[in-house]
Amino acid sequence: MKLKLSSLFNKSNKDQAPTCRVVEFNVNRLSAANVNELIAIHSPSFEDESCIVIQMDGVSFIDSSGLGFLVNMRKRMSAPQTVIIEGLIDPVLIQLFSLTRMDQIFHLTTDRAATLQKLK
Repeated sequence: MKLKLSSLFNKSNKDQAPTCRVVEFNVNRLSAANVNELIAIHSPSFEDESCIVIQMDGVSFIDSSGLGFLVNMRKRMSAPQTVIIEGLIDPVLIQLFSLTRMDQIFHLTTDRAATLQKLK
């Protein structure tokens, strides 16, 4: 299981520190089958971050363990905590975030342009 990390920089000043860490999981499911491995391997990567963009383009299924992983990742972050879920276009997953009220603690965007707009 791989985790790809990169950074989004403030467009107005490229010399400035990254404003957000971009995280791309190489999985199509966030479920009980793989979430323990994600927690063990990747959770320490987020401890010093205050802003994370999670690319969910390839994710087609999330169960309660997957939602718990996202919340756990947010809890490990330093304050202030901004987590943007990018590329979430599946209506079922959007409804899952709405029904569980996760859309109140995570910002949902459809693409990179919407993410950059949200960061302004």
